[in-house]
Amino acid sequence: MNGEKTVEVRTYQPPHPSSFFNSPVLLIATTGPDGQASLGDVVHAGDSTGKVVGEVYFDKCVRYQSRREFAQDKAKHLVAVVDPSDNNNGKNKGNPYGWRSDVEIYGWLVKGYERYDVAKKVPEMKRELRSVYRVVEGGAVTEIVDRGC
Repeated sequence: MNGEKTVEVRTYQPPHPSSFFNSPVLLIATTGPDGQASLGDVVHAGDSTGKVVGEVYFDKCVRYQSRREFAQDKAKHLVAVVDPSDNNNGKNKGNPYGWRSDVEIYGWLVKGYERYDVAKKVPEMKRELRSVYRVVEGGAVTEIVDRGC
């Protein structure tokens, strides 16, 4: 988290865009392997599986219409664009985060971020969509959390 990456690549749009954009999104570092869920659908406050390392603000989301568009943004998202001949008929086995022709690919545009000097304990959270969680405070769901940005 150093500001070099200005687009987060996902295969889905953010949930509830009206509350997602321009709101702080907590960034959770987890101990599990890349590409595999290490947090459950409910995360209890202080769970040692993850730590809050910072927050990010997203401005908007764009859908990449083609491999060419995706490749043009490589300096922004820092994701390798695999040659189609190495793409295993669209499955992109060599790079699960790269361009895939069999799914929609979205870029979440980073507006700003803050990296915490000292990581914080995770709050109580509930999964909303894939790696996106919401913080639960007194039974109410509030902040958005993303594991993996």
